[in-house]
Amino acid sequence: MKNSSLICVLTGLLTSQTVFAQDSAHSFSANVAMTSDYVYRGISQSDEGPAIQGGFDYSHTTGWYLGAWGSSIEFFENRGGTTFACSPNCKEASVEVDLYGGYGGKFSDSLSYDAGLIYYAYPGAENSLDYDFIEGYAGLSYSLKDVMFEPSLGLKVSYSPDFFGTGTDDAVYVESSVDLSLPAGFAFGVHLGFQTIDNAGGAADTELWDWKVGVSKDLAGFNVDLSYYDTDVPSNTNDLADARIVLSVSRSF
Repeated sequence: MKNSSLICVLTGLLTSQTVFAQDSAHSFSANVAMTSDYVYRGISQSDEGPAIQGGFDYSHTTGWYLGAWGSSIEFFENRGGTTFACSPNCKEASVEVDLYGGYGGKFSDSLSYDAGLIYYAYPGAENSLDYDFIEGYAGLSYSLKDVMFEPSLGLKVSYSPDFFGTGTDDAVYVESSVDLSLPAGFAFGVHLGFQTIDNAGGAADTELWDWKVGVSKDLAGFNVDLSYYDTDVPSNTNDLADARIVLSVSRSF
């Protein structure tokens, strides 16, 4: 599940555009990353281990865009089975592939909008796990360019009618962010999210908060990001939602 806001076209990874013809309406970009832990909405998707990630993006000057992104994952291995209805020897997913498309633009020089759909796929996983799902999103971003640290404020809402996992129903995720440009080329960001899930895993309704505080900097063509993640999930309930520090290195082409 992609760890990033689509207001900035999802993220953790740098996003840049490579235009193949001068004044072309079409642009393409690619990105690759290595992270010490793949965290999605506060929860590790790689069993607290490293992950390799990458993607491709296409955008048009009208505001339409398409993209694909993937990451290595590790679900429930070495944990004596799964949370969902699956035998101990069933096939688990080892990769996540996200396909997305949407439309973005500006109401003004400071206020931007973005809306679209994203399909989360887990090739190779047992069908009974029902991992794949689709989610719609819409967000706003407000930037202040003429004040100290050039703050950017983001607000985004995501909705899925049939969220991740067997028996799971509707899910809503609301997130907000504040990003600052610091001296010496550093960037600082704070993220806060609230997730609601109906019949999570076919069981009880679930609510959880997650938050992230991080700093990043471009070095020799790479973006280096160091972030702290945490949730309000008790440690004895799910240790994959514990507090953690994650180091990520990415590059865009």
